[in-house]
Amino acid sequence: MSVSDENALLKMIIETQASRIQEQEATIKELRQMVDELRSLKANLEETLEELRRQFFGVRSEKTPREEKSSSEAKKTVTVREHTRERKPSNAFIGEAPSLDQPERLRELRESGP
Repeated sequence: MSVSDENALLKMIIETQASRIQEQEATIKELRQMVDELRSLKANLEETLEELRRQFFGVRSEKTPREEKSSSEAKKTVTVREHTRERKPSNAFIGEAPSLDQPERLRELRESGP
């Protein structure tokens, strides 16, 4: 290899390395911007989380018993007349449901639809 060939090869290597360095610097710049955006997003999310925690677990959410009121406002017991009521069946379909050992009945129900 001649000296001029070596010089040309070295120039080509230097140019390739310079372009890679520029690409890496651009990538680093983009990544730094992304890191800044993510830090901002993280700070916003942490602030929102703290606000939700205060709402959920804070003093406002605590259910404390009220202090006893004066004797004139004491709880009164009221007697209510007894009554009866009829209950409707919880699910009328249960009595009609085919068992797993009746495949033709299951097939009929699937084909007929709801």
